[in-house]
Amino acid sequence: MSEPLLQVDNVRKWFPIKAGLLQLTVGNVRAVDDVSLTVNKGETVGLVGESGCGKSTLGRMAVKLLDPTAGRILYRGQDISRLGGSGLRAYRRRMQIIFQDPYSSLNPRMTAGAVIGEGLRIHSLVPRSEVKDRVGELLTRVGLGPADFARYSHEFSGGQRQRIGIARALAVEPEFIVCDEPVSALDVSIQAQIVELLRDLQQELGLSYLFIAHDLAVVRHISNRVIVMYLGRLCEQAPRDVIYDSPAHPYTKALLSAVPEPDPQIPLQPMPLPGEVPSAASPPPGCRFEPRCGQAMPICKESQPQWREIEPGHFVACHAVGAG
Repeated sequence: MSEPLLQVDNVRKWFPIKAGLLQLTVGNVRAVDDVSLTVNKGETVGLVGESGCGKSTLGRMAVKLLDPTAGRILYRGQDISRLGGSGLRAYRRRMQIIFQDPYSSLNPRMTAGAVIGEGLRIHSLVPRSEVKDRVGELLTRVGLGPADFARYSHEFSGGQRQRIGIARALAVEPEFIVCDEPVSALDVSIQAQIVELLRDLQQELGLSYLFIAHDLAVVRHISNRVIVMYLGRLCEQAPRDVIYDSPAHPYTKALLSAVPEPDPQIPLQPMPLPGEVPSAASPPPGCRFEPRCGQAMPICKESQPQWREIEPGHFVACHAVGAG
């Protein structure tokens, strides 16, 4: 098997909690806590979970917008966790991100052409005299047109702005793109167009995606493999059809039970999750999901479940899976 394009090894991201006049550290928000994953060439890995589980933090660490507190991030086998300056700039071209909010992710003082052309100029990818033509090509590729070059972000709809964000990511010819909930702020009809655009671009350009979302229906449509995350840790990972057809972790089952069926004759039967998500500043000492789990056992309160393979390619962290 070939080497993964992206490899995240035992990564943590803890944000310090400051208090008092001297702003001393009194604790940490454990946004991401000992997470490992891989993304292969040409693959789309879906990363799902409730809001606040650490998905976006993990995605931003993957492209070095955030530095990990501990662990390693390898890109094509090179540890980029501590890279900076010119060393990091070379990798910036290979890794890009599409942000969730198409309104706040674009500079309102810059035209669409300036937003997309900025990366071309920074990395000197084309002569300055050819930047406008190249930007026009990118606008056309994402479903807009060269006539949109001189328009400002407030003149576009939400879906059009997200297309500009996609064109900006494509401008530097990356191999890997983190899609950080790229359709969650859009109307449903526009969501489908953007997802199809991302799929077409992947087939055309051989891109790899880490697709972050909380909409499991969208994730099923675009992903090859799905990873489920809860309160900073991974719960389950498997090929897409395995996750959706035979989930193993109680949390995954609960998430999938709330996904509407296309057939209106099939009633929705969501599994209730009692209580609230615990604080990431003081997570449970054992399994993070134990306070809300209907299958919890005494051991779940005491020790964190180990990440183990229950069948080829299907991993889960749960004491109850296979017990008894």
